[in-house]
Amino acid sequence: NVVHGTVMNCIIDQRYIGIIMQYSNNCTLRNNTASSNYYGFFISSSDICTLTNNTASSNDYGIYMYASNGGTLINNTLANNGMVIEGWSVSHWLHNESGNTVNSKSLGYFKSLPSTTIDGALYGQIIMANCSDVTVNDGVFTDVSRGLQLGFCTNCTLNNNAASSNSHGGFFLTISEDCTLKGNTASSNSDAGFILSDISNCTLADNTANNNLGRGFILEDLSCCTLTDNTASCNIGIGFFLLGISNCTLADNTAINNLGRGFYIEESISCVLINNTASSNIDSGFNLIQTLDFTLTHNTANSNNYGFSLSTTNCTLTNNIASSNSVSGFALVVRQNLTLTDNTATSNEYGFYFATSHNATVTNNTAYNNTRDGFFLTHSENCTLTYNTAFNNSRYGVYLWTGAWYNTLYLNRFGNNVVSNGRDDGSWNIWDDGVSSGNYWMDYNGTGVYPIPGNAGSVDNYPFGWGPVTTTTTTTTSDVDIIMMILILSSVGIAIVVVVIVILKKRKT
Repeated sequence: NVVHGTVMNCIIDQRYIGIIMQYSNNCTLRNNTASSNYYGFFISSSDICTLTNNTASSNDYGIYMYASNGGTLINNTLANNGMVIEGWSVSHWLHNESGNTVNSKSLGYFKSLPSTTIDGALYGQIIMANCSDVTVNDGVFTDVSRGLQLGFCTNCTLNNNAASSNSHGGFFLTISEDCTLKGNTASSNSDAGFILSDISNCTLADNTANNNLGRGFILEDLSCCTLTDNTASCNIGIGFFLLGISNCTLADNTAINNLGRGFYIEESISCVLINNTASSNIDSGFNLIQTLDFTLTHNTANSNNYGFSLSTTNCTLTNNIASSNSVSGFALVVRQNLTLTDNTATSNEYGFYFATSHNATVTNNTAYNNTRDGFFLTHSENCTLTYNTAFNNSRYGVYLWTGAWYNTLYLNRFGNNVVSNGRDDGSWNIWDDGVSSGNYWMDYNGTGVYPIPGNAGSVDNYPFGWGPVTTTTTTTTSDVDIIMMILILSSVGIAIVVVVIVILKKRKT
């Protein structure tokens, strides 16, 4: 709360804050040196202040300006740190600047700049405020507080820039729209590689975040944005962290070898994930929490802890693959209205694990070679499982455990599971359609009903022996049918070859 104050000729090091100016106006900092602090110069909620001929070196933040208006920065030297601007109003980003350097290059501070292409290689750090139609190419920003910052910008492009070894992130964008980030790399930063907040209609394509000490990508409060062909690898935290996003599309992105989750999405609505890959992440490959109206198609999760871990409402999963995850391929806590179609879970502990899931429609999915169960349901009700296949799982093909109520299963195929093909310890579950069709059991002897092992005392009233199942949407024999028929005939010898040749010829015709 100082007005017209001056601080000059001070040397401050190894403190949390070197020099702080807060709630003060028309003040001046001149000829001061701040080194090896967390904040070198901390300016907060202070207007029309001047920083001249100061030196900030080896701080986490060299000069930090927060929610301050109309500042003047002249001939300041920043070494092994940089300048950071934050604030919720465009006026907080607009200052007067000249003659400042970052790591012996000019500080690239651009405000209200229209229709320009900037050679990023000329600058030690770039800050863009209220710019439009500006492109930054080929910058290399190393050992500054944040490599490249945008605030209140429209239709700007960051292309082929690199930010590494910065203390608080590689790329930072806030309150901007219609911007494009393409071919940029953020590596070995002490915080996240890319940080975007309050962004709309932006595109991130072919960017890479690797070996950052925080998350690869942090994306908060985004709407109508597209992420395509980006890679997050070997980051200490989550590969892609998305919070509060809506109407966004993630396509062909890869999260690999991160020490957290691959893709983490929370409190978000109406998004599409297609052809993304999560591999060898320490936690989940794909983790959705409190999301609504999501569609996941043709995504792959392999060698994570969980493949797909979802706590969501109104979610559709189609043609996704979960393999070699140490716990579950699909771990599903879905409050209402889950649709799973044509997904595959193999070589996980559990293939499909449903907990407190209600009104799920599970059709034509395949679970095989899992070390426990193909399909496991607990505290889940009113789910319908049809045309699914579970084989070669080390415990049960399908297991309805405690709290699995009022679920319906028919026209599924269960075979060659080690303990038994099915078990029901739930209540009031139905194992046929009530008319003429039950499930296909490899161990059915062809006579009478098929009793389901377990405490529920359930029966399949209309069981079938194992055989191909024709759905209403296809008339061709599936690859799973071929595999299972080979398994059935494994003791016949040469007959296997004959059967396979006949089936493949039929498929071609």
